[in-house]
Amino acid sequence: MSSVHQAHGPRLAARVIAAALAALLASAAAADPVLGDGPARGKPLSLAQLRACLDLQERLESQGAAMQTLQSELDAARADFQRFDTALQAERAALDPTSKPAVDAYNARLEERRRRIADYEARTPVLTEAVAAYTALRQDWIAGCDDRPYDEDDYAAIFSGR
Repeated sequence: MSSVHQAHGPRLAARVIAAALAALLASAAAADPVLGDGPARGKPLSLAQLRACLDLQERLESQGAAMQTLQSELDAARADFQRFDTALQAERAALDPTSKPAVDAYNARLEERRRRIADYEARTPVLTEAVAAYTALRQDWIAGCDDRPYDEDDYAAIFSGR
């Protein structure tokens, strides 16, 4: 038996354990909230750092949404091109090479195909740049903000305009 239990009986030991448990729970409840989803790491953010991290978080959300929009537009353009190209192949199979109007119409469609390819290829680097910018911003977030604790009063001050 422990010396506490021997000297003061089971009631005192139970009170000591209950007090220690209460102190542990209180310290866990009083822990600073954390930016991110993981456990807290590093020193708590200062007010200025928290403000910068919240601004960075907004930029990440905005750039992420813009990047997703670009990706969706390119996906739609690719699907549209594939439908167009399939139809063009069917037209080619049915083309009467002796009919000048039919050949001219097909050639116009080929020109439309070239224009669509050029448009798609021009838009692809825009998405690549958006992904690179987002990735760099995300790395900044991870390095300076992710899983960092902050003071709730600082958070409240930022959103109250102080």
